[in-house]
Amino acid sequence: MKNVMAGRLGGFMAERTDKKTTTERSWTTAFQDDSNNKGKTVACGFTLIELLVVVLIIGILAAIAVPQYQKAVAKSQFSEMLALVNSLKQQEDLYYLANGRYATSFEELSPDFPPVAVDQAGYSFRIPGKDYYFDLMDGGVYNTVYAYHYKLNVSYLYKFSGERQCFVYDENDALAKYVCSSVGTFASKATCGKENCLVYTMN
Repeated sequence: MKNVMAGRLGGFMAERTDKKTTTERSWTTAFQDDSNNKGKTVACGFTLIELLVVVLIIGILAAIAVPQYQKAVAKSQFSEMLALVNSLKQQEDLYYLANGRYATSFEELSPDFPPVAVDQAGYSFRIPGKDYYFDLMDGGVYNTVYAYHYKLNVSYLYKFSGERQCFVYDENDALAKYVCSSVGTFASKATCGKENCLVYTMN
């Protein structure tokens, strides 16, 4: 009986030793190149070409996404200015119905507008913290509400007759042209002060 138990125990220990040896060999060969670099550790990681491909993909995505983001931000800023000009135009229409003429200063309009800074001439109107200002242009065909966004370098003209126009002051400014073309149709080139500008007619 002792001999049988000793034989079984010896066989079990030999099997454990073989398994341990096999496991050690498998871990060793997993990090070695058995063909050309036997005995040398092989480094695991990304190759230079793989990293360059990743950088190239990120660059392409950035080149597409950044301009679209800038356009979305510019259009949002212009739309905010547009909404306030439209509100001013409505106030002018109400003032005309009540008084038979259009207001020539912001003090004559509804006091419901947010706090403003009026220039020395009494006709410019700027909301603190915003990148645009407004004018009430009175007299002849210039009865209109005018707004200029100096960050985008575009302006919006809303005549009391109902005609609306968007002006671009630099014909090489792609972002400004995008803003006006998104709300109107190109009509003509004009002289705006000392500069040439692009005029877009809005529906």
